[in-house]
This record gives sequence, structure tokens and C-alpha cells, in this order.
Amino acid sequence: MTPPSVYSIDAGLPFAEQVARGLMALADTPEQLARALVLVPSRRSGQALQAAFLSVSDGQAMLLPRMVPIGDIGDEINQGDPIGALLDDAAPDLPPAITAMRRQLLLAKLLRHFRLGDHYPTHPQAMLLANSLAQLLDQLYNADASAVALRNLLPDDFSAHWQDILALLTILIERWPAILAGEGAMDAVDRRNSFIRWQAQHWQQTQPDNFIVVAGSTGSIKATRDLIAVVATLPNGYVVLPGLDRGAGDLWADMAADSSHPQHALAELLDALSLRPDQVQDWPCLPVASPTQQARRQFMREIFRPAAVTAAWQRLGDSAELPGRAALDNLKILTARDRREEASLIALCLREVLETPGKNRRPDHPGSALGGTGHSRITTLGYHH
Repeated sequence: MTPPSVYSIDAGLPFAEQVARGLMALADTPEQLARALVLVPSRRSGQALQAAFLSVSDGQAMLLPRMVPIGDIGDEINQGDPIGALLDDAAPDLPPAITAMRRQLLLAKLLRHFRLGDHYPTHPQAMLLANSLAQLLDQLYNADASAVALRNLLPDDFSAHWQDILALLTILIERWPAILAGEGAMDAVDRRNSFIRWQAQHWQQTQPDNFIVVAGSTGSIKATRDLIAVVATLPNGYVVLPGLDRGAGDLWADMAADSSHPQHALAELLDALSLRPDQVQDWPCLPVASPTQQARRQFMREIFRPAAVTAAWQRLGDSAELPGRAALDNLKILTARDRREEASLIALCLREVLETPGKNRRPDHPGSALGGTGHSRITTLGYHH
């Protein structure tokens, strides 16, 4: 059996840029690069990768590989359906995805007839409960679990609270599938996962000769994890992991056991692939880590040391491996009074970079923290993100 083609790009490196450089190095011809398919976690990461290709090619004309998001659930499923665009004519003919609002309204209608405690829910309460129930449904789909299995975990001696939970689960088990069938629709997440599972099976059977690359996914969704496992064994398949800590050593088992640890999802993925961190390869064209970068990675490893082994911090002063000040080189902390000031500080920093020829940077922030006012302020000060 061919060894899995699993690679990693170390934390601290521009992920999209390194993916682009590596793919360009792997492709023997422009045509081979253009025929490649890159699966990314979200539409946003696909846009970042597209920009990275343009950046590393110095703006020269080139045919880019296809980039398909497999992680976004929103507009991608119901508008344009790039998940379906990934598939060929042999793909299963699945019912359309039910819209989020239609699903919430139907679940709320069901909930209005269920007595919870000593009262029936009002319409606003039913809508809120329906939203929570819909989220539970999606979590079950992503874990490849069922409401029946969840109900079996409940205790035998039900309190009133557990009886209410069982009533909600009864909706999922007995009523919801029939309602979906009557609507001629599927839950969007279930539909997406069905497509992904079909694609994994199809590739396993056909062994495509073009590059198939999964870049940036941690396999947190069961169907995606199965797809990654197939891609890793394809003749031209490549799996590129984001920031795998391959230097964790003895800490890896504790990281894998801690569900709140940043490396936990990657640990589960490696376990599914039957790989150890030291068996994961460097992605092509990675730069050699500087002493500062190495010290910073060790520093971050200590910061995120699992709680079960934090007693080792007491011995850091006696160890020659203490990261020291080198890990903090070129790091600055700027304290902002509010979101507007935060956006202004970031915009000024970016503006300073843009004034320097040959430099290019983009802000890295959690989620959509710089939405609305933040993006407006950055644009006002001359940076178009």
C-alpha cells in the first residue's frame, strides 16, 4: 500500500502562500497545475489561496487550479453549490437542501405541540428551541451519529428534565425524517456530507491522475476525515495540514487527550490516518525556520501545555530548553480602548507595510471580529482587504 501523502506547514508561516509555492513546485507543467483540484475549508480560505498564487507568481498570467470549499455550510450549499460542482455526472441525484428558515419554522411548528415542563412553548420560545434543535441535528450529522444513539445514552430513571430532552429527541427520531421526505428535501449538512462520502468512494475506485489536494482542513467533520484518508492514498493526492506540532514529543499523547487543545483535532485526524506526528512530511519549498521561529514555537507549545502536565512549568527555570526572550522578538502588544481604535491601529500598521516596496501583509484576527466599522476604518485609511 502506498504510504499516505500527508504534509504540514509549520505555524508562523503564511499558509496560503506556502501551499501555492509547493503546488507550483510539484507541477511539471502549467497544464498540470491548472488541472489540479484544491479542497479548502471555506470560501474565504479559497480566496486567500487564489490571492497567494497571484502573489507568488509576481502577477504573471497563469491558469489556476480549481479551488472548492468543503467547510462552509451557508450560501455555498444553496447558491451555486460548489460541493456539487466538485462531482461529475455520476454523482448521486440527491434532493435539494432545505433552507435554514424553512427548517426552523417546521421544527418550531412541531415544538408548539410538545408540552415542556408545565407549559407549551410560545412561538418565540419555539423558534429559539427550533434553532437549538437544528444545531443539534447538524452536530449529529457531522459526527456521523444518530438521534437514536443519543437517546440510548440517557439514564434509565428519567427526571422531568430528561423527559423534556427525550421529547425533543423524539422529534428527531420519529417525526423529522418524514417531514423532510414530505418537503422533498434534505438537511443541508446531511446533503453535503452525503456528497463528500460519495466523492471519497468515487476517488477510491477511479484513482484520478490529476493533483487532488486537501489544504488546511483538520478533519473535524467525520465525512471530511474519511475523504482526507482517501486523498492521502491517491497516486497524486496530497493532504496539507495547518500548523501540526511535530516537535511535541512526549507531550503529544496529552495534547491528543485534551479536547480543548488546539492540536486535538489534528491528533484525531492523524489517528484516523494511522500516523504519528513524526511521520508527517514537510510541504515542498518551506523556508528553514530561524532561531527566533524555533524559539517561538517552543514558547507556544509551553503556553498550550495540557493542564494535566502543567506541573512541569515549575521546572522550566532549571531547564536548558527555556524559550527565553528570543521567542518574543518582533512581537508588540498594542492595547485599544474599543473596536474602532483597534481597527485604526491595524490599518496604520498595514499602511506602514504598504509604504515599503516588496512587502505585503494582511491582518489575522479571530472570526469576523473586524467586521462593519473595522473594515470601513481600514478602507478609509487606504488599505483594501
